[in-house]
Amino acid sequence: MQNGDVGVARQLLEGVRSFTEREVPQYLADHREEEYPEPLVKRLRELGVFGANVPARYDGLGCGEDTTAQLLYLLARGWQSLASLAGTHLKLCSQMLRHGTCEQRSTWLPAMASGAAIFARAYHEQGRCDPELLETHVRDSAGHRTLHGRKDWVTNARHADRILALVRDGQVTLGVLVDPSADGVEIGPELSRPGVLGVSLCAVTFDGYVFDPEREVLGGSGHDLTDSLRAGDLRGYTARAVACADAVCDCAVRFAARTIGHRPPDAQGAIRLRVGEVRARTAAIRAIWSDLSGPSPAVGPDEAKVICTALLQEIVQACVLLCGGAGYADPHDSLGRHYRDALALPIVGASNDVLLSRIGSVALTSEEGRRMEIFREDASVVLRYAEHVNGVEETVLRRVSQREGARVVRLPPFQGVDLDVLDLSTLSHTGTFKDWVACVATARALQAGTPTVAAQSSGNTANALASYASHVGIRSVVLYPPDSRRRLLPSLAAHPLVDFIEVDASEQRIKQILREAAQAANVPVLPSLSDQYEGNKLRAHLLRDAAGELGHGWDWHVQALSSAYGPLGFYRGVDELGCAPGPRLLGVQQEAVAPYAEALEGVDSNPSALMLEPTLFRRVLTPDLLREVRKLCADTAGTVRVLSNRRYLSGQQRAVRLLEDAGIRVTLSPSGEPRERAGLYALCGALAAVEDGLVPEGQRVLVVYTGGSGPETDLFTPKHTAAEKDAVSLMTTLLTQAEEVCALPTPQRGSTELTQ
Repeated sequence: MQNGDVGVARQLLEGVRSFTEREVPQYLADHREEEYPEPLVKRLRELGVFGANVPARYDGLGCGEDTTAQLLYLLARGWQSLASLAGTHLKLCSQMLRHGTCEQRSTWLPAMASGAAIFARAYHEQGRCDPELLETHVRDSAGHRTLHGRKDWVTNARHADRILALVRDGQVTLGVLVDPSADGVEIGPELSRPGVLGVSLCAVTFDGYVFDPEREVLGGSGHDLTDSLRAGDLRGYTARAVACADAVCDCAVRFAARTIGHRPPDAQGAIRLRVGEVRARTAAIRAIWSDLSGPSPAVGPDEAKVICTALLQEIVQACVLLCGGAGYADPHDSLGRHYRDALALPIVGASNDVLLSRIGSVALTSEEGRRMEIFREDASVVLRYAEHVNGVEETVLRRVSQREGARVVRLPPFQGVDLDVLDLSTLSHTGTFKDWVACVATARALQAGTPTVAAQSSGNTANALASYASHVGIRSVVLYPPDSRRRLLPSLAAHPLVDFIEVDASEQRIKQILREAAQAANVPVLPSLSDQYEGNKLRAHLLRDAAGELGHGWDWHVQALSSAYGPLGFYRGVDELGCAPGPRLLGVQQEAVAPYAEALEGVDSNPSALMLEPTLFRRVLTPDLLREVRKLCADTAGTVRVLSNRRYLSGQQRAVRLLEDAGIRVTLSPSGEPRERAGLYALCGALAAVEDGLVPEGQRVLVVYTGGSGPETDLFTPKHTAAEKDAVSLMTTLLTQAEEVCALPTPQRGSTELTQ
């Protein structure tokens, strides 16, 4: 395979396209459709399909969600059965990566990526569409943990190397990695069905299957998958519906074009009308799929699956009628096979009726959520309190400002504790609180006549600075690590005044590269420490006004921490207002990166744990930062806590539901995963603190939602990538070129140029 995400994806898709266009039709012509397609499965292994979404560190191809969706489209266009087999396996690769312990990931993901171990999933039970209603359960039997119950409609059960069985254990849902060849597991007979043949579909019964709760429960003993199961990825089913529509449409149009000349004139008119009908409906399905893949989809995954699979039934039926007997009794059986396969799509994954019920429930709760907003600054917090920003004129801030809004939203009380959310994302231009800092930093640069600025970022600061700087004609050159590419906005990456440079290096090394290049080119680095504090201190002014209007303040101020510039700026503002010490600080850090918790509370982080949120990346603290946060915790009687991956993941969907029910949109990836988790970490950390008794009944907590409602992003091909050893030279060159291109006259304070 070629190196690089884009090259790998392109080569994979080209190989699969050739496979489905040449090899699959030949196989289907030579074999009975009901046979397990071992030769085709072997080719899927060779092409790398089973490891498409597995990171390279586990021997996979590391492709993104868009590539995975296109892969399923190509497989489904060739044969839905292959998409069914591969789609189930790839979904389980994602779940293993997200929920698996370190040992489970290192044991299973390489084998899953190569196709040496193909997984099936045993979830569905007749009449039970919610994980809390499952009857398959765990018992304690003679010192062992055992499985009991029956699962219906398990795809590929007969040929899987492992089956992930979703079962109830008291109040939690476990995923047990079952060896289907072991005692206590019975694979039932093949279920009769009209389509999606070849890949087995059976019931699976568990009767005393013994398992190791530490090694064979996904995520380890007691790891709860309930919320994760409710947020299932439906994008693959939409891709399969589009593939089927395209395939049958092409079959029907080719047939009509070949035969229309032999029909009488009145029949020709009817044929043209029917072809137009099929084309229009297929175009509608494709438009929905394209929209779902875009940065700001108008429909969600649930709506897309319902609409596309329902429209598909009309398209397939129209194509069969258009072709008449040749469609119903196709000698090559491609149209007939697609007709039979299409019948399954409205009920697989999650049935359309279940999805429609969920859509209606969300609509009703969203209407309720709009009534839960209790305070709002719609336009700009920066401009509202511009007189308090030191060193920057208000006229300059007005020129730079785009939208830096905020609001306070009330959540339902939790165990006797009142919960409010300070939403710094929904009303911000790029979707995070970094817009406040970027507005102040860019205004200071504009006031100084600076034509070019340099920065480094894990994503949010890059988007904010690039957006605000380019808005007023300032060029920006920004370093970022490869893991952050998915967070950058492609529209900004393509802007002529923006240069993003991807550098595969450590956090400390990237900071060093930035300093060296900026010094060599004599270009300022943004944001400065002063910019960070000036932008974030405005939060104190906003919350003072909110408290005055609402008639209450807050006992706790909860935020997920990386560098902690946000809380440090906020408490500086509290001090300026004469309101010190302010609410107690509760800082929340993730398990993999927790330097403040280590230094202040003696809690060890776990560097081997998966880093769930890349924006909370800072591992090395300066003495000044540590001293300030230590003093802040002492002054406010606050603390910094670590939230384990297991505890965060078990509460993530609860947090998403709480926010969305309150009218705060959480941007999700096509697979249903949050695009950013910093705000969710804060909320999960607050709920955990209440559960653990740190926050007593009767107190009021303000959770800071710093980001997560911004636009969805797609991977883009970076204009600039550099090895660590070449990064200083490349950045210096770009900064120097930018200085030459962007040389601007220094604006004078109060000039008309700044006030227009």
